[in-house]
Amino acid sequence: MEIKINININNDIECNVKNVVEDDCKMPSSKRNIAILCVVIPFLLFLTGISSPFWTDNYILYVFCLLPFYTYMVIIKFLVNSEWQLDYVSEKKFYAAQSCFVGISVPTVISILGGFFGFTDYDALYHGTCVILAFNIPASFIVTFLIGYEYSCLYELKKEQEWLFSICRFGCNKK
Repeated sequence: MEIKINININNDIECNVKNVVEDDCKMPSSKRNIAILCVVIPFLLFLTGISSPFWTDNYILYVFCLLPFYTYMVIIKFLVNSEWQLDYVSEKKFYAAQSCFVGISVPTVISILGGFFGFTDYDALYHGTCVILAFNIPASFIVTFLIGYEYSCLYELKKEQEWLFSICRFGCNKK
């Protein structure tokens, strides 16, 4: 009596395992789709928000111009992350966590650079954008730290990918 077992290891193997990672199949199937959802769309929302002084001079709108960006990041974090809190961690889940962290970190860096170094000429066309970026610095620091801390505690990090979340890892019990 001979038993043959074929094991096919690829990126979609977790979709064949029932009752363990069934929610993982709901995630986008390719890294490109994950990058679009977690990096490109937030970046476009951020650029639209900070460019609001170019098409309006309403200060009330300046206050709420980054609300769509932060709302989208909260939706991505809470709705998508609920499927990730399983014991089993796949490459897609970790790539999505990295993408979300990069999607919030890039606007933080842009806010710091634009907010601190953009106040050279108060009559310049981009002065309103620099004001928005300067006011965004505290919020972006807080959100970047919270998302990075949560992801660094949820996932066991690989050695080559640990540097990404290293700034947010203190206080986390996992090594």
